[in-house]
Amino acid sequence: MAFFTIPQWFPQISLYSILLGLSSHLYLVRGEIDKVVWKPLLALLLLHPVSVLAVMSTGCGVLKSLMLVFLLDLSYFLPLFFSIAFYRLFFHALCKFPGPFWARLSMFWMIKQIASQDRYILVDNLHKKYGDVVRIGG
Repeated sequence: MAFFTIPQWFPQISLYSILLGLSSHLYLVRGEIDKVVWKPLLALLLLHPVSVLAVMSTGCGVLKSLMLVFLLDLSYFLPLFFSIAFYRLFFHALCKFPGPFWARLSMFWMIKQIASQDRYILVDNLHKKYGDVVRIGG
């Protein structure tokens, strides 16, 4: 049962990770995400081995270190994704326009839809349902 004990430092680091996730959204919302998102992702990929080694230096084993780093990743990405979703639903410049709920959150909705039908047919059906102006992206 000692494997599942959480180190004393973990809640504080997790809180910092949550705050970093929320502040990352504040940074990403101000510009073209496609141009800047690769830098944090590259840093994250390079930081993972260092993070695992740092956790291992506290006396945790390899598996427990991997689990703790994964939990820290979750504490970063979940607030980031929920913050982005909340922003896109209520504060985005396009939030006043009608459209499918899932299309407001992500382009994955559009990818899923056009896998089964042509895009022009999909957009035409959306215009028939929602009117002249339709929001089909986040």
